[in-house]
Amino acid sequence: MEIQINYLAVLVAGVAGWLLGAIWYSPVLFYNAWLDGLGKSSEEVQEGAGPLNYLATFIALLVMAYVMAYILDAFQARSIWVGLQGGFWTWLGLVATTSAVNSIFAGRRLKLYLVDSGYHLVTLLLMGMILAAWQ
Repeated sequence: MEIQINYLAVLVAGVAGWLLGAIWYSPVLFYNAWLDGLGKSSEEVQEGAGPLNYLATFIALLVMAYVMAYILDAFQARSIWVGLQGGFWTWLGLVATTSAVNSIFAGRRLKLYLVDSGYHLVTLLLMGMILAAWQ
């Protein structure tokens, strides 16, 4: 089986996930709920946020998009609907579960799990749509 990756689609999906994160974790959507879930102040979060954090996040999202493209191509996903399904099942089977286990044992608040896991769900749905439609 030969896997064909559309690298431009991977880049667009990675950028889309990164931009979604900028909106998701902004005061427009879930910033305050996220802060409350973290149990930190805005100042504490700002102190730890540097350019390397954003670069590392972008690289992680590119890897996520690449792996999603690989999986979708392996299953010959060629429609938005199948891309959505791929994003959902990837989230449910890998992200939601591992995040839940980590959150439980780290004693994290449910609110933090819901905000973070919700972001990953929407990101994977978005990536799945972009990557499956752009084969």
